[in-house]
Amino acid sequence: MEKDASLTEPELIIRTPTETPMIEQLKTTLEKQLQHQQTITAWLKESQVYVPVDDILFLESADRHVIAHTIDDMYTTHDHLYELEQSLPKQFIRISKSAIVNVYQIRSITRSISTYLVTFQKTNKQVYASRRYYKTLKTHLEKMR
Repeated sequence: MEKDASLTEPELIIRTPTETPMIEQLKTTLEKQLQHQQTITAWLKESQVYVPVDDILFLESADRHVIAHTIDDMYTTHDHLYELEQSLPKQFIRISKSAIVNVYQIRSITRSISTYLVTFQKTNKQVYASRRYYKTLKTHLEKMR
């Protein structure tokens, strides 16, 4: 194991001259572990829940709360937006002072005079991206897709 402070996420490389059953099993185990979804702790009414980050469309701050939007629900979290931005996987990116989106969930971005309307797959939910963050969003989308 090597520690590299310049990395933002862990990197794992398996080097092998040939793919053996043991290497294939190791690869499968690692893939399953990586698919074991990261969650955020949030509240839905009076219940504390663990929301898989892959289910989150976007997070927005409103009225001193951060709301995590999924296709079906809206969850409140006690974390600050900047804390979530630092801890979420790289598919999440800030698009305004008050919103972070999951780029894997974006269906379209529509330009208006002063902002960009971001819509999401399988839902009618939407959020606005500011002009200040649009270029970063566009670059990030191109890299991630």
